Amino acid sequence: MLEAAEIGKLEDVEIHHHAEDVKAVRLIGAEGTAEVEITDESMSMFVEVAEDVFGAIHADMANLRDTFDRWEPADDW
Repeated sequence: MLEAAEIGKLEDVEIHHHAEDVKAVRLIGAEGTAEVEITDESMSMFVEVAEDVFGAIHADMANLRDTFDRWEPADDW
């Protein structure tokens, strides 16, 4: 098994053609690059994870907005 790559914050994504039913997705990060081969069979799993991450980020941002909307600075600020 290959070792997991730590690439840091994701900065770019490139798609490369490997074969008719295989695409390589290159994840380019601040600290390195990782390449993943995606097939028709694994694409739905890849999309599900991306949607979960997107939803989680937006939920976190909504919570932060709610917190700041309710926050009132002290009079001595």
